[in-house]
Amino acid sequence: MLSPSWPKAEQYRHYRSGQVIGAYLPAEDMKIAGVSLGTSFDAVKASLGQPTSEKRDELTYGRPDFIDFNNRWFYGYLRYNSDNIRGIFFEHNGSKVTKIIISDN
Repeated sequence: MLSPSWPKAEQYRHYRSGQVIGAYLPAEDMKIAGVSLGTSFDAVKASLGQPTSEKRDELTYGRPDFIDFNNRWFYGYLRYNSDNIRGIFFEHNGSKVTKIIISDN
């Protein structure tokens, strides 16, 4: 369950169509664990080794630039109600990140 102090999706519904939200992330921020968008599986394994599983009790992120209708937290640049998006989405189940999506449209 989300903490009562966490940002809520409804706080991000006041934008008009086409409005710019957030700012472009530098290329070095468009990586996760040193792996950038478009990296092959072989290159990831060569860089990071064989995949392992890690679990943490909690992660706290800064306030997102946007929370979409699927309650995904977004950091980066987007033009509201368009496909013009460059940044990182974090899907979560209320206590853990379940998916990370990098978008560069």
